[in-house]
Amino acid sequence: MNTDNESKTEFDHPPSAEEILAAYQATSENDPASVHYKRINIRPKLHPVRALFFTLAALAVAAGVGVTVFVIWESSLWAWLAAGAVLLIAVIAFAKRITVWCIKAYQRFAPDSVRNRCRFEPSCSQYMIIAIEKYGLFKGLKKGLGRLRACRPPNGGIDMP
Repeated sequence: MNTDNESKTEFDHPPSAEEILAAYQATSENDPASVHYKRINIRPKLHPVRALFFTLAALAVAAGVGVTVFVIWESSLWAWLAAGAVLLIAVIAFAKRITVWCIKAYQRFAPDSVRNRCRFEPSCSQYMIIAIEKYGLFKGLKKGLGRLRACRPPNGGIDMP
């Protein structure tokens, strides 16, 4: 076994189970790809009152548009369609904010045993937030989901979006 470079283990012969286990356990605590890496999990503070306010505001605007359309056209079908359209526009407008809030809720409430399985630095959830803020919702989600698919041994290390 080559011990000159701990990050890259090479064998000159087919390794035995003991040699593989020894190489696996010799990984550094500073390498995020290692199972021995000590991650510092940040628990973000959530603002449920703010989230509730935005949700209620979107519902109030949709209801207001629905009532206005009902009064003007005296047709409940148009009122429901208008209210639904306004609500859909509000969800689309706040989709990025809603997605980031959901990821932060995961970071807040997921147990450390789940969050410490990540093999990358920054963690996959933090990577997704950074990617969404940098590239937008759809491209950021695509990059974040690609990172989640790669988050398992032998992958890992430091990776920024």
